[in-house]
Amino acid sequence: MKIYTVPFKRDVILHYLSGLEGARATSQRFGVPLSLVKRWVRYYRVHGEAFFQKKSVRYSAALKLSVLKHMWENNLSYAQVSAHFDIRSQAAVGAWERSYQAGGFDALEPRPIGKSRKMPESKQDTSRLQEDGDTRTRQELIDENRRLRMELAYIKKLDALVRSTKAAQLKKRKP
Repeated sequence: MKIYTVPFKRDVILHYLSGLEGARATSQRFGVPLSLVKRWVRYYRVHGEAFFQKKSVRYSAALKLSVLKHMWENNLSYAQVSAHFDIRSQAAVGAWERSYQAGGFDALEPRPIGKSRKMPESKQDTSRLQEDGDTRTRQELIDENRRLRMELAYIKKLDALVRSTKAAQLKKRKP
């Protein structure tokens, strides 16, 4: 993804708003996708110079829900509602809508940022941690070893199958 500077964005927007050229010609002149020119102009018309300031915000679940309700009540697109509420990513609104439909209000709660401090433990791992490695019998260890070898062999065969399928597809594509 290409990152555009603020002066460049300002030049593109002001060129379009001058009325000398339309959105398509402006996008071609500056080498920017047409949809991006339209989005920048839409945001600039709604928010003015505030559009050029960096924005890093975590949205609350209540705000997300109010944005979604406003969108549904007024039959707005993701682009329109994101411009109205100064949400810099239209895709975020779509993700919020899918989350809400899948899990309700609780799905809109913001997730913690960064790495989790502790790896989540699976049920199988917790049972093993409770057992002392020295108390397992020789037969249990042999069985576990055999199971792990079978899993590894399965993974290797699956990998070989995937590679051969990709190679066959590449051969079919070549004239």
